[in-house]
Amino acid sequence: GVFVLRRIDELAALEPSYPVLYAKGIVLFRMAEFDQAAQAFDAHIRTAEDAPYRLRAINYLKASLEHATDAGP
Repeated sequence: GVFVLRRIDELAALEPSYPVLYAKGIVLFRMAEFDQAAQAFDAHIRTAEDAPYRLRAINYLKASLEHATDAGP
């Protein structure tokens, strides 16, 4: 998980248009880090109305919030 997050940063350095926040959100979601995933998806969605994978990010955001709520404190 952490290794993949670092690789995403490396890819973004090579390709500035790479959807970094979206990619990190997916990795965090798969790591069950739902609060952090939600923050990444929310930030991605806020970058622009035409952000790539925007609809998918919205759906992942909803799922992240549901899972975070289910986990509870």
